[in-house]
Amino acid sequence: MIFQKLESSNIAAAGYDATTSTMGVLFQGGGLYFYPGVAQRAYDAFLAAESVGKYLNTEIKPHYNFFKVENLSEFPSFQKTGSGEENKDG
Repeated sequence: MIFQKLESSNIAAAGYDATTSTMGVLFQGGGLYFYPGVAQRAYDAFLAAESVGKYLNTEIKPHYNFFKVENLSEFPSFQKTGSGEENKDG
């Protein structure tokens, strides 16, 4: 999953894995969450939203389960890069 930086006061970056229909969200505070079962069109609408934070809170969180990665060391290749956030593990 490739993460791209977002212009948001709360969300640092987001990514999508079309193979598993999973959306990933990295918050400014460092929390990493995955939302399985998100349709590509929902992720695209999230990226196009005027406020990605509001979209996440109203259109993603109420309709999809999520899990939080408690320890980023579980994803050893997760790294911040100049062009965005990248996680080649999944």
